[in-house]
Amino acid sequence: MVRVSWSWHWWYITEQYADFSNYDLHTIPIEEVFERFSSSPTSGLSLDKAMVSLRDVGLNKLTAPPSNWFKKTVTYLFGGFGSILFVAAIMVFVAWKPLGDPPALANLALAIVLVLVWLIQAAFSFWQDFSSGRVMASINTMLPDNALVLRDGSWASVEGTKLVPGDVIKITMGNKVPADVRFFDVSSDARLDRSILTGEVKPLVATTKSTDTNFLETANIGLAGTNCTTGTLHGIIISTGDNTVFGKVRLLSTCKHDHHADRP
Repeated sequence: MVRVSWSWHWWYITEQYADFSNYDLHTIPIEEVFERFSSSPTSGLSLDKAMVSLRDVGLNKLTAPPSNWFKKTVTYLFGGFGSILFVAAIMVFVAWKPLGDPPALANLALAIVLVLVWLIQAAFSFWQDFSSGRVMASINTMLPDNALVLRDGSWASVEGTKLVPGDVIKITMGNKVPADVRFFDVSSDARLDRSILTGEVKPLVATTKSTDTNFLETANIGLAGTNCTTGTLHGIIISTGDNTVFGKVRLLSTCKHDHHADRP
């Protein structure tokens, strides 16, 4: 259920709102990518450079959006037709008592129905938001706890949250991609499962060459949260945390959801 819900959400947001047309890290030469991040395919980042980047960029994790539960509760109850139903119920209650002489049971029955409809539509809005929130909360669990990283010429296991742009990483069968990565060396059998994001069942054949002008579709980019099903890949991290495609779509989704929730 989470996979279907999020893959549809991914498609809708990227198609309707997200603009990745200015991304060029999948089309420029790989040498330029390494130069841009002051990294090297043979030695990776220096430890000092990695520490500075971590301080500047922050941890490789998605920040939790503000809950705003009071605002959301008011929106559930009085957003859209909620306010109309509420006012209508009050008016019918008044028509029953004290204006009714004698009080008409039909007015009471109608008022009760209006209140029930009002509460049901609020509960439905809450459930939609709650379900979406569960999907969003599951995103951080899609990222690996550790990754094999090349720094100062030596390979070491590094916490996934401490990865930074410019890090050279190795991804093998069964590993999750910890951040957005540009591949510079892949085995002939390297495949990526992107179904958790896009819903596509067929694994993507990873390459070192750009296969599409669309950053989201090209095969030389590994997106955070996807999974390596076979083969071995080496790549340079180009974005982490909220700056990944994953993170940007999530933030856009949250902003658009709140925007639509505020509309009458």
